[in-house]
Amino acid sequence: MVIRLLGTIASVVLLAFFVGFNLDNKCNVSLIVKSFENVPVFITIMISFVCGIIFTMPFTFSILAKRVKKAKKAAKGEKESVSGEKKTDSAKSEPEKIEKKPEENVQNTELETGSPV
Repeated sequence: MVIRLLGTIASVVLLAFFVGFNLDNKCNVSLIVKSFENVPVFITIMISFVCGIIFTMPFTFSILAKRVKKAKKAAKGEKESVSGEKKTDSAKSEPEKIEKKPEENVQNTELETGSPV
């Protein structure tokens, strides 16, 4: 937590130095309909950076949604094969079969002999 705070403070200090040294650098920005003159370069860079973050967010959230969906399926014991077919986890179903077989054998021997084994 302290490292994150120190990193944030260092980033703000570097940003302040960048802004301070580039106050004199100006450019013209044209938005097809309107043109802005004498805009500081650091403002252009910051707006471009924020726009990049905004346009990247949907992709990030879709990847996170896929991971959550995959984790829920894994929790249920379902796996998807390459072709997209759903399969149940065979490791979970085998112990159930093993547990059921001895019970069936005991019941079958009771029925045949009339006494438990």
